[in-house]
Amino acid sequence: MTDEPKFLDPKIQFIKALAAAQLKFKPVQRTSKNPFFKSSYAPYEAVWDAVGEELNKNGFAVMHKTAFDGERFVLVTLLMHVGGHEESCMHPVQTDKADNMQSKGSAETYAKRYNLTALTAVPIVDEDDDGNAATGKGSKELAKLTDEQQKDIEKLFAEIGPEQSNFLRWAGVTSTREIPADKYAPSIKVLTSLRKGASNAPRATVARMA
Repeated sequence: MTDEPKFLDPKIQFIKALAAAQLKFKPVQRTSKNPFFKSSYAPYEAVWDAVGEELNKNGFAVMHKTAFDGERFVLVTLLMHVGGHEESCMHPVQTDKADNMQSKGSAETYAKRYNLTALTAVPIVDEDDDGNAATGKGSKELAKLTDEQQKDIEKLFAEIGPEQSNFLRWAGVTSTREIPADKYAPSIKVLTSLRKGASNAPRATVARMA
């Protein structure tokens, strides 16, 4: 067996280091509540607590910065390794009003959480229920959308353009596939309302997120 090359390709170094870090990541619990949608989610601080130390130990640094992608205002998260390779993830930052700093800050925090979770693949789990879930007691798994319901939501979601991040933030999810069956009707109602608003606004190109 030959010895491992002393100098590895930067991307290989990145992958090896991230794999080592992922072995030590702590599952992130959905400890924050979204009372409007009656759902729970993992706050950004909890995601960072779960991954930050191991990322740093394995030579990674994380940076967030805002930028414009065409007409969209976005938040870009960089996962950089000392070997020279980096990966990035981008998420639009949408607010109801341009001068609403509280709304802007909330949207940026959501984007940070979304990006960091996507870049690290850290597992997100529900709050600990003292083992009740494992024994079949306590909270039950939420019913999933049917294929037709999923198609309905994805069709409307595709039509709301720059309002997509607002809807996901309202729903307390990072993907439409996380929406449970009992939230189908309110989701359709909100998406329909957002589509009407989007149809009256100037059209903007929505690029696929990294």
